[in-house]
Amino acid sequence: MADSYSTDGFRVIALAYKEIKTQANIRTKDESDMILLGFLAFFDPIKESAASAVTELKRHGVDVKVLTGDNEIVTKTICRLAGLSVANSLSGEQIADLSERKLKLAAEQTSSFITRTCR
Repeated sequence: MADSYSTDGFRVIALAYKEIKTQANIRTKDESDMILLGFLAFFDPIKESAASAVTELKRHGVDVKVLTGDNEIVTKTICRLAGLSVANSLSGEQIADLSERKLKLAAEQTSSFITRTCR
């Protein structure tokens, strides 16, 4: 369901809860076996001028790259709406594993850089 909302360009946050007897020393492991309440989905549309701006930049030989904290599904949708290709993308995790030389090469061939891939 979250992926479906993301495909439509919505940012999605899952809302869940779990009753914990004490708030002292809450750890990451306490964030399991939670009860899903639902999703909070919100839409942040691209500016009306984005697609024409991208077209103009391309016409002038500018290669547009995207750096975002959105997830990959939302990124692809927003890029498509703006007229950008997202054939190649790299996550923050993939970027961290690249040497400086490989990162320079990847930057030439990659259209979007997704620094956070929470799902």
